[in-house]
Amino acid sequence: MTRQEIDTLVEGFPEYYRLSIHLALLVGGLRIGEVCGLQLKDIDLDHRLLYVRHSVTQGPDDLGEYRLDETKTPESHRVVPIPAPVCRLIREHIDRFCPDRDPDTMLFHAIRHPERVLNPTTIQRQFRTARKRINREDVTFHSLRATHATMFMIQGGTLRETMDELGHVDVDVAVRCYQRVVPRHRRDVAERLALEYLPAGDPAGIKAQIAQKEEEIDQLRQTVAGLRRRLEELEDDGDGRSQSG
Repeated sequence: MTRQEIDTLVEGFPEYYRLSIHLALLVGGLRIGEVCGLQLKDIDLDHRLLYVRHSVTQGPDDLGEYRLDETKTPESHRVVPIPAPVCRLIREHIDRFCPDRDPDTMLFHAIRHPERVLNPTTIQRQFRTARKRINREDVTFHSLRATHATMFMIQGGTLRETMDELGHVDVDVAVRCYQRVVPRHRRDVAERLALEYLPAGDPAGIKAQIAQKEEEIDQLRQTVAGLRRRLEELEDDGDGRSQSG
């Protein structure tokens, strides 16, 4: 899934549930039941760690009431890093929606019945509604987990690290179910590999390296320009709120 699609999905989610998207996408590829099973004691913002200890399920036969249960497998019980930008989102969610700071407080709970765990089907329903905004009937909340696995490796994570992120011990499952082929990335890797082994004195090879580096520089400049525009927008919004207040 692309950055633009994710942004649109987040905008289509009620504010209370938006953090669930970022957790599944950016923190350990959390399953929907694991997201619903998070308690405040599972989140260590000082050390930027999240402890996956529970999942919300209907029991072994999927027939009972939703409850706080063990994770899907023993391997799913894991500790994953929280990226710094996500820590801010978690803090904002807790400040706004979790006034009771007891360690056992659920990060998400049923809106009308705060004493109950959040039913995963509630988030699934919100996701089905939001995905219409991106015209992607093929994606589900679980697609965020697959996106996390794919992009984690593209950004340099090893297969072992990716499996630990997802809570998997089966290499076949990790590769077959949670990694996607990204054609552009595959081509870039092939190009870099070829450049590594081209004859050092080959003018064509040197020209190809120059062209590749220039393209990388252009991409970095575009990224920096986009970040600067975003920063200016945020600062302008902040100034506007200050003046109106």
